[in-house]
Amino acid sequence: MKVFYQRTYSIAPYLTERIGFEIEAPDDCQDPAAEVATLKELCDKAHKELNPNLEEMKGTHVVPVQEKEDNPDQALIDTINYCTNTRSVEMFKKEVERRNNPLITEAFENKLKSLQP
Repeated sequence: MKVFYQRTYSIAPYLTERIGFEIEAPDDCQDPAAEVATLKELCDKAHKELNPNLEEMKGTHVVPVQEKEDNPDQALIDTINYCTNTRSVEMFKKEVERRNNPLITEAFENKLKSLQP
């Protein structure tokens, strides 16, 4: 009597792997379910050996996130500092004047000076 077990494993989204085994059991086999359980173990073992990196990817991974204070003034300074030409810096002139913050004004003027030829 032939006993066959096959299972499809998910490896990644839209990617699966099918592993199966077949054995010839004696005709007077008293417990075919035990033979199937053995084949299932073989399939699971083969899958783990073929894909050792999948086991470490299982579960929930918690990544610590540093909470950053919302500082709109610092955000504007950072944005001004990312500018690569005087035209883009000058686009912030009205906002800099409106906020009337010495740190923002200093960053604005320093960036303009650094971009002058």
